Amino acid sequence: MFGQEDELDQDAQALEKALQTSGAEPPLVRELFALYREKRSILRASWSELPSGPVQGDFF
Repeated sequence: MFGQEDELDQDAQALEKALQTSGAEPPLVRELFALYREKRSILRASWSELPSGPVQGDFF
């Protein structure tokens, strides 16, 4: 994650482009991805402080 081949971010970028061309309301798309980038930057800043790295999956 956060590397050169960050699949999660690539998927988010593809979704953003798809929504931009889908007729979705542009202000909502901008707001959604501004929030995504904000939360992602917070996670990136604290990534190295995670105790044993991230766990992908559902804990339920």
